Amino acid sequence: MDRPESAGEDARLSGLPGAAWASSFEFRLSLTGMDPADDLVIVLPSEYAEHSGAWLLDRVFPEDEQLRSGIISMLDVRANPDLPDIYTVIVDAVEGWRKGLWDLSVSTDGGDGLDLAGLVYPHLRQPFRGPESPGSHPYPHLHLRVSQNYHALDYAVREGLWPSKDELLGWLRELTALYFIDNFEFALPVIPPCGQNPAPGVAGLHTKGLIAPSEETGTFVISDDGRRFIGRLLSETESYIDLYDHFKDVDFDDEAQEVGFDRGRGVDLRVQAYQTEGLDPIRTVFLLRLYDGSLNTLADEWQGRIAGENFFDDILEPVVNRHYVDNALIGRIVESGYSYLDERQEQVRQLATDRSIMWRVRNHPAQSPN
Repeated sequence: MDRPESAGEDARLSGLPGAAWASSFEFRLSLTGMDPADDLVIVLPSEYAEHSGAWLLDRVFPEDEQLRSGIISMLDVRANPDLPDIYTVIVDAVEGWRKGLWDLSVSTDGGDGLDLAGLVYPHLRQPFRGPESPGSHPYPHLHLRVSQNYHALDYAVREGLWPSKDELLGWLRELTALYFIDNFEFALPVIPPCGQNPAPGVAGLHTKGLIAPSEETGTFVISDDGRRFIGRLLSETESYIDLYDHFKDVDFDDEAQEVGFDRGRGVDLRVQAYQTEGLDPIRTVFLLRLYDGSLNTLADEWQGRIAGENFFDDILEPVVNRHYVDNALIGRIVESGYSYLDERQEQVRQLATDRSIMWRVRNHPAQSPN
């Protein structure tokens, strides 16, 4: 969802039931996929509840590092020493939302959806009354459950990578159909059986001349133009692997004074590297998913699956569900990546030279140096 403007700036808690609750409230946030023990818990001033959900997220998880440090100082690390690390994980989730990489679905602990444009205070719950007991709340409390939703197709159109979702889906479906016809020798009848629709993408392949009807079998086969087209796609995909695969494991410090690759402890920055170099991450990631066999388990059901959008959102999730760094830093990392690639290629050339020398020494000892 889009980040809305703050709502209800002039709303006050003073006229609400329970106004005498307290000057603070407990804010708890659960991120889907994290252990319940890893909920973020922080006590906030009551005025934080006077604004919208979007305002609350901006204030608790600000973009400014100094402001974040102030929030971290409010965490009760004596109760849970892991809270600063939990906070950092949630900051990343909020940052990805700000950048438009994913949407956030927010609900209360009662299961009611929370509109981030709406005010927070109606969702506050009163503190438990009576003797203290495990799990009781000394403050009014707000418990939000947050899920990240990945919609790569919407992202592609919103970012201007593709002019429309229909055009993108057409391309994806055509390549998927071509993949299964080629790799699995899938026999698609030229005239579908009565009551069945043509497989999605087939008409486009036929129009482009990439497949043609076979008079012998009555099915579509890949044409000569289709074979050349597949060859070009394979070359293109292998070039992405050669030039960018080392960006899947990048180890760096904050200022990128030192950048390491393929050490087994880094983060995957391939998609951001593609974008930095002017490549379409949708095209690049999809070709790589075809190349690595990610679709092979769907050989018996692909025709039905590719009719919907969710299938492609799932396949393309790495485009949006990813690590990212600021633009200046990724620029330095990409430069270091090319230096690393040059060094690795030089090592390969040197190894080939050394092997050639050893071969000559073994097979022509009279010509070897003293």
